[in-house]
Formats: sequence, C-alpha cells, structure tokens
Amino acid sequence: MIYGKNRLDLKCEDEDDLRNMEVLSRDVTNMTGALLEGTFSDYLELMAKKHEVQGHPIRNEESIILLNSFDGAEAIRSKDNLSSVISFSSQIFSANQIQQKQIASGSSFNILTWMQVIGKESIKVLRTVLSTYFESRQKILEGSSRISSLPDSSIWCYDVHDDKMQYKLTQDSKWNRKVCPNLLCYCQRGEGLLPNHTCELMKQEDCEFFFNQSKLKYESGATSYDDKAHRDWADKENWGVTHFRITPNALPLELQLLFLPVAGKRVVQVP
Repeated sequence: MIYGKNRLDLKCEDEDDLRNMEVLSRDVTNMTGALLEGTFSDYLELMAKKHEVQGHPIRNEESIILLNSFDGAEAIRSKDNLSSVISFSSQIFSANQIQQKQIASGSSFNILTWMQVIGKESIKVLRTVLSTYFESRQKILEGSSRISSLPDSSIWCYDVHDDKMQYKLTQDSKWNRKVCPNLLCYCQRGEGLLPNHTCELMKQEDCEFFFNQSKLKYESGATSYDDKAHRDWADKENWGVTHFRITPNALPLELQLLFLPVAGKRVVQVP
C-alpha cells in the first residue's frame, strides 16, 4: 500500500513508505492513493493465476485479451468537501474461455484493481500516476513484455474506459463542445442525427498532426489565452484535439473502443 501524506493525515512509517509515495504521485502533498507492489508484468501474472485457481487456466500459446478500465467515482464526503476515488483495473482472458463457457463475458472474478487514487479525474492527475503504466503498456504492444508463465501467448491490449475517461485521456475536453463534441472523429455537432449518417474515424497520423498543431499553437507565444480558450480554439479549428491529452503514440487509436454518434445513438466500434 502506498499513501499520500496530507489529504487524510496518514503518516509515513519508514523511508520505504516515503519513497513509494513519491513513485506514485511525485507530489505527496496533493494526492493520496494505494498501489499494488510490483510491476504491471507482475499484475498480469496475478491475473493468470486467478484463472488457475478457478480451475480454467489459460493455456500457453493461446492469445490473451487484456482489457484496461479506469474510472472515477465520488467516494468520500465530509462536511468540507467531496473527494473522488479513481480506480485503475485490468483483466485478462482468452477467446477459448468465452467460447467454452468457462467464464462469462461479464464476469468480474478476475478483475484486478491495481491502483486507486483520491483526486479529481483530471488529465494532470492521470498523466502523473499513469506514466509507468504507459511504459509497460508500450512493451506489451511491442511484444517485448509477456506473462512469464505463458511465454508463447501473445497479448491483445484494449482500453474500455467510459466516455469521460476517454475524453480526458485522448482529448482532455468535454462532450458539450459547440462544434466538434464527438470523440476522435470528423462528425460535427448534430450530424449524428442526420439520416444515413456515417461516422469517419480520425486516423492515427491525423491525430498526431492535430496534437502537434495544438502544441505549436499553445507554445508559440502568438496568443495569450488560458487553457479554456485554447480548448475553444481546438473545438473550432482542430477537431477538438488538444496537446493536453496523453500523447497519441502512448495511446494509439486502434487500441481503443470508441463510442460513435450514429442516428442520435452512441454505439461501440472497435477500430
């Protein structure tokens, strides 16, 4: 367990606790949280062991599906304020386990919540506490990180966050924008209500271009506006994409489950 220092008046018991807090938050005065010991590779091994304990282990050479889900919820209320807790969870399974009805698609027994943080569901908090995770995730995508007990099993990694978390990670904006409120596509506001509307997803290279364009605009010094004004500019001129988000290289579009506007509904599409 790793705790922050001031929010709940929790004290460090030794130097290891203090060092662990710094690893988690890099600012122990502003965030409080708990993180399982070990690396993300250790967490993958734990999730594989849970399948073994339940009597339906994943076989070596089977392809593994890794689902990551991060979500914040109001959890701690006092007379002075309301604090939210952001939970970071993952689970693994194989297609064979679903087809053989060894586990249900909605099963929660093998979900591992490996970190929780008290704080706002903001891009600043997310960037701080997820830096190590994204490094581990990149190794999984490259194939250089595997489950030690399943060395011949490839891992297919997907993000299944809710809309709010997706907006924070990929655009750091809100869906009530006036021009381009939809997530990483070229649909303007209201177009999803049109008959026979077809959503055009943004391509990875386009997202990287708009990310860099936002950064250049913000850092050029040619304008003197605040973050909100920059988001307004991005809504009108940059398809809603800002550089406040997690970098496109760390969060490639093809690994996200997106909710798209189609005839007034929001439907899931796997890129």
